Amino acid sequence: MLVRQAGKLFYSLHKLLGWGTFILVAVHGIYFIFTKINDEHIYSGLAGFAILLALAGYGYFINKIRNKWMRTVHRMLGVLWVPVLWLHAGGSAFLATAAALAVGGLVYLLDKSANSANQTVQER
Repeated sequence: MLVRQAGKLFYSLHKLLGWGTFILVAVHGIYFIFTKINDEHIYSGLAGFAILLALAGYGYFINKIRNKWMRTVHRMLGVLWVPVLWLHAGGSAFLATAAALAVGGLVYLLDKSANSANQTVQER
């Protein structure tokens, strides 16, 4: 039950967090384009922003054009954005991604154990 409630909470916050990420990344990029145009991280940042822009576009249209390809492309862009973010930001992005994957793994294990316990109760 706890896993389902947490899943519903994350699902309800998904759109808000996505747009918040997009806005923060855009502000971050605009600031560094004007202050450090010759920085070596500018190109990886622009690549990451291009992927994030496509990700936001697919996220915006996902409810307007309802088919499995919209969701698949949105998910694939989200997965593609992670290594570009690692390349651009380095260790801090790696730690954040590792923490998110660890929480996802913990949720998976809790859900799996709850489902097996539920099946055992139903079999009796």
